[in-house]
Amino acid sequence: MIDDKMAKMAINTLKEYCNTSLKTCNKCAVKDACCMPCRVFGNMNEINDVGTFENMQKSAKKPIKFDETMKESKDFMVYLWALLEEVTETTIGDYDRQHMEIDVNKYGKVTIDLKNNTGRVVAHGDARCHPNDTFNIKTGMKIAAERMIEELKKSLHPRNDDSYYYMGDYGPVHRICKDEFFDRLNDVMSNCFNNPAVALEHETEIRYRKENILRIIADYMKKR
Repeated sequence: MIDDKMAKMAINTLKEYCNTSLKTCNKCAVKDACCMPCRVFGNMNEINDVGTFENMQKSAKKPIKFDETMKESKDFMVYLWALLEEVTETTIGDYDRQHMEIDVNKYGKVTIDLKNNTGRVVAHGDARCHPNDTFNIKTGMKIAAERMIEELKKSLHPRNDDSYYYMGDYGPVHRICKDEFFDRLNDVMSNCFNNPAVALEHETEIRYRKENILRIIADYMKKR
């Protein structure tokens, strides 16, 4: 239904189009509707209590959800780490803290990044607060942590000098990637992980992949 506001905006939109368009009247897209003297739309009175349809198309500014100056406080950062431990039900040691970054921006986006020994992000999680919702930092931290942990469980694609763990014959083994054949083989088998605990979770599937590769090699050697 076309209400009063929409009708007023139509008038303002036509006036704006007529006065700002570089087209001549002969090239105007709505000239057939302009049955009065030239530039009739441009000479219409503007209605001040509404804008134009263009104003409706412009995206509204994101509402501010969080005071970023709080991050300058050491006490607040201590609170963030304590909150992360609470939502993950774990104790985060000094080593992990040195390789993790937590951030909250003014729009209510919570970000958690886990970095490896070279400073490259290997697991990322974030949570965005909807513009219409009330920002809850604990909820944001929980969602971001869950997403980061899901990425943490995935296998890595290590680059040169990256630290990673792979499942060896007798358990997880730590290694620094040197882009050698062994590293590429582990990468192809998805046998590169952030930590030994995650590597152990994939022990069965890695063993199965190794057995398949050995079987393929054995079959190839028999055919030679």
